[in-house]
Amino acid sequence: MNTLRCGIALALLAVFAPAALEAQGTGTVTGSVIEQSTTRPLPGAQVVIGETGLGALTDSRGRYQVLNVPAGQHTVRVQIIGYGEASQTVTVVAGEAVTADFALEETAVSLDRIVVTALGIERQEAAIGVATETVGGDELAPIEANIVSALSGQVAGVNISQSASPGGSARIVIRGANSITGSNEPLFVVDGVPVDNSSSRVGSDDLNWGNAAMDIDPNNVASITVLKGPNAAALYGSRAANGAILITTKSGLGASQGQVTVSQHVSFEDPLVLPRFQNKFGQGVNADFAWVDGEGGGTNDEVDESWGPPLDVGLMIPQYNSPVIDGVRQPTPWVSNPGNVDHFFKGGHTLTTNAAFSKSGDAYNLRFSASRFDQEGFVPGFNMNRLTLGLNGGVDVTDRLRANTSIQYIDQSAHGRPGIGYGGTNPLSQMIWFGRQVDIADLEANYDSIRAENGLPYNWNYSYHTNPYYLQLANSNTQDRDRLIGNISAEYDLTDWLTLSGLTGMDYYNEDRIRNFAPLQVGVDFVGPTGGFDNSYINFREVNSQLLANISPTLEGPISVNGFVGIARRDYRRDSKSAYVSDLITPHIYSIENSAVPPISTDYISRKRVNSVLGQAEIGYNNYAFLTLTGRNDWSSTLPENSRSYFYPSVSGSFIFSDAFNIQNNWLDYGKLRASWARVGNDTDPYQLRGAFVASDVFNGFPTFAEPNQLPNSNLKSETTESWEFGAELGFLGGRLGLDATYYNRKTFDLIMPVSISRASGYTSQIVNAGTTQNKGVELLVHAIPFQTEDFRWRTSFTFAKNDNTVVDLAEGVNGIQLGSLWYGYIWARKGEPFGQIVGYGYVRDSQGRIVVGSNGVPLRTSAPNVVVGNYNPDWLGGWSNEFSYKNFDLGFLLDIRRGGEIYSVTHMWGTYAGVLEKTVKGRCWVAGVPAWESSTYAKDYLPECSPETGIVFDGVMVNEAGDTVPNTRVVDAQTFWTNMYATTEAHTLDASYVKLRQLSLTFNAPQAWSNRLGLSNIQFGLIGRNLAMWGVDENLDVDPETGFDASNVQGFEYGSVPGARSIGFSVTVRP
Repeated sequence: MNTLRCGIALALLAVFAPAALEAQGTGTVTGSVIEQSTTRPLPGAQVVIGETGLGALTDSRGRYQVLNVPAGQHTVRVQIIGYGEASQTVTVVAGEAVTADFALEETAVSLDRIVVTALGIERQEAAIGVATETVGGDELAPIEANIVSALSGQVAGVNISQSASPGGSARIVIRGANSITGSNEPLFVVDGVPVDNSSSRVGSDDLNWGNAAMDIDPNNVASITVLKGPNAAALYGSRAANGAILITTKSGLGASQGQVTVSQHVSFEDPLVLPRFQNKFGQGVNADFAWVDGEGGGTNDEVDESWGPPLDVGLMIPQYNSPVIDGVRQPTPWVSNPGNVDHFFKGGHTLTTNAAFSKSGDAYNLRFSASRFDQEGFVPGFNMNRLTLGLNGGVDVTDRLRANTSIQYIDQSAHGRPGIGYGGTNPLSQMIWFGRQVDIADLEANYDSIRAENGLPYNWNYSYHTNPYYLQLANSNTQDRDRLIGNISAEYDLTDWLTLSGLTGMDYYNEDRIRNFAPLQVGVDFVGPTGGFDNSYINFREVNSQLLANISPTLEGPISVNGFVGIARRDYRRDSKSAYVSDLITPHIYSIENSAVPPISTDYISRKRVNSVLGQAEIGYNNYAFLTLTGRNDWSSTLPENSRSYFYPSVSGSFIFSDAFNIQNNWLDYGKLRASWARVGNDTDPYQLRGAFVASDVFNGFPTFAEPNQLPNSNLKSETTESWEFGAELGFLGGRLGLDATYYNRKTFDLIMPVSISRASGYTSQIVNAGTTQNKGVELLVHAIPFQTEDFRWRTSFTFAKNDNTVVDLAEGVNGIQLGSLWYGYIWARKGEPFGQIVGYGYVRDSQGRIVVGSNGVPLRTSAPNVVVGNYNPDWLGGWSNEFSYKNFDLGFLLDIRRGGEIYSVTHMWGTYAGVLEKTVKGRCWVAGVPAWESSTYAKDYLPECSPETGIVFDGVMVNEAGDTVPNTRVVDAQTFWTNMYATTEAHTLDASYVKLRQLSLTFNAPQAWSNRLGLSNIQFGLIGRNLAMWGVDENLDVDPETGFDASNVQGFEYGSVPGARSIGFSVTVRP
């Protein structure tokens, strides 16, 4: 790979060195173009340098750069439709850069800034009556493995949570959950083509294989537009009921001279946050321990808890790695290993290499790019690689006919993902059940050794665990996905007011998932002692086509009209096959032929077709009042034949009152009001109308089949979402301050969900239309330029979003639906309550709300797990972005803020139960009269006897012998206290609030003289950090609350999570 990179670099230098020599007497003109009234960047503005023929288009942040400008005085002109033309005179000095910034005013013509909306249709921003938000491609961190994660904190109303696994999925929800059991994620669209973003539901011992949108390379993205909810995305149909993410890739527009760009990003990763472990006490219970075989042959050597003897006090105790002399394991120093968990995580690194060539002329544009993403994770054995080849081009075939295409080929592979959740294949699970004296470096050095005494891999415990390095390095898993995303489109002008446009796009991929299990594993119960494997194959294809007639007549007078009518078709296919073998004849040979048991195989075929008729009409008055009507009718193959058709309309309006009333003063520059209403439908998945037999066990050599447990429903109808939205956009102080505010109210009814039915029917549940959810909230975006001089500028923006979600109604007789569970915690959707309730065992409280303590000194818990102890949704989300520009330097940072919401931390529950967390040190004392304490080898000599001063006295109340409720005075030792608190869900449900330093970046554009000396047109250096720091509110929070097992609706759970990555890196970008 290094040889390939060097070859590419040499080839580029050979080709472009002559051009560089011509640049010796030239300089650079750089700057930015913004809208004066709102301070928003103006992408697509054309910048021309005098009569030189040189120029550029501004990027998504309104910035431009023109290279190789001859030294001397030039007039820089900038223009964009809807704004007044502006110019400046600059003097270009050879080898240097000169800055020319522009703030453009809207003109009376006011065709306005162009924004990409649903179906890729470009519309005037002034005419848009719904909330949209755009993020520039240069605002995305190129070192992020998942493009969804790169959006964190940047868009109001968007809630993103990360996976608990490297290379795992990221979940994105806009304005809260609509569906209870279905997906709540938005539709992803790349260059007008809807693409798959599916991900797998994950349980314990599973792997998180990631979400499909992570294939998209941030380096090739020009902009991402977020359509918030059905009001903005109604034209995309049922898939966009949760909103849409429109990704536009880079093109060759503006590169009239031909441009080559080569960039290299390098970053280094380590864990952002790890649990706070104690290092005072080692393995064992009752302060006693001696290792013989790790299975109970010694003193408490079968336990995987750290309630044992004190560390670092000079004790000598036989341990798992002590030498054996004459068959007797010898005592060795009983010392702590404070960095044992830290040591497991090696320093990771990521390399991203991108090369692109762009060229445009009067009748064509072309961009070809190649990029490579290579990541060696900090989890042993994990790596991920992605190769992306992109082609984007367009040509004016004639004066009337234009054609465009966009193609991306992605080859992505990942190896060594760790198991997640509470299971034997998760190496982090074992570190919550741990001996704090264990030397993990010793486990690493000997992970492939077999212990002679028991014939098992070398480890510290043989009752529950396998060596964590054996799990990661002897087991193996691989994911390979080859993907093609592409489209071809054409436009033909029949007249000057009627244009026909057509687009066909496809998203296609093949994916192999291979998971091999090595032999001789402890705690991995689903494979036998010789090992096994679980392989699957996925083939996905979706084709979307549309044909539109676009109408834009020129009318006399104040009225303007435009719109389109069209047809669309979607064909969806997903096939999957799998084979699972739980025991092998010969270890390490992972094939069906080597299976010692009958393989379990599956074969699933899914098809779906949706035909559509759609249209839009926009009416404008004097360019300050606009009304937009849309309508779409879908016919879905997954709904009953007599109700396959469903229609959803929308209406929106905008009013530029600052233009209508000719408001001109020193403080208000721009004022716009907007409102919209939409109704959209949402169909269902295949196989919901009629039952299909399910394959069962082979009997006497013959296959058997059974009815499914879920009764289909031949009378299903589509879910329906109805949404209202109101907003305002204001600009103040000559464009130095802007405000965008939105209020929305969205209700979804006829939810498709399973409900329990009598088992006498032969089924356990049935799919029905029942239930209603509601989301309402506010979003704010404030952007400002607090300080600006000729050389310095500070730009800042703040986003705020608050969403209130309620499960209004469920099926008759159903008060709640359990969505998921994990160790005494349950996620519920309950009638009349917010969606995402965390329910479990709570504290018993008296009439005054005080916690009642039992006779053993431990708080009592409720008899049933029916107490609401939290909710996984945040109270509000915020983001604060800042950018400081000084001459050739740009410094920026982004704070990502979450306030409220809870997380049920099973790491906290089992970490306190096992005595490994720092908070379990307090109260370590021995209890007189208890045989286990009285017979302990070390307790009386090294621990104090329990008393109010040395033990735990919980802050609560107790019922004394007289039956009165009085303040608690009962003393309990830490081991008894925490091992009896494990099932009290409320005690382990923590505040998930945080503030994260999501991104910090510093960019330096080298002076032109530096570039000239190296024979280059331009050099840019950058430093970037991601997830550099986190400040939590809950003092008990020992994990990253942003993580989850998968991207489903079951959030708010955490256990043994791989910590999120903190990365620091640098980049170099050159243009020959």
